Amino acid sequence: MATEIFGLSDDLVEFEGDFNGEFGCFGTDDRERGVLVVVSDGTILEVKYGKNDAAIWEVKLIRQGALFVRIDLCTDEDADPYSDVAHFKDGVKWAYAASDWQPVD
Repeated sequence: MATEIFGLSDDLVEFEGDFNGEFGCFGTDDRERGVLVVVSDGTILEVKYGKNDAAIWEVKLIRQGALFVRIDLCTDEDADPYSDVAHFKDGVKWAYAASDWQPVD
């Protein structure tokens, strides 16, 4: 089963497909960085609420893994979901999410 990762409400990152779950992350629109999501295939995403100062979730690709397919972009606050959506091929085993992170230079 394929996996999708996207934002929901104003405080949840959702995982649907090979596994299902959610990560609570209230307040990403007030922070410089969103939620860092590391996927078992090596993909790394940043998921943040408030894309372009709108009520839309942004999903940014930091690193592409073997099962990553694409990100469908959202520009409409009234869309369902009002979020960019990351799509993966079958085979995602797990994902880790961190709300407090920074890159190491």
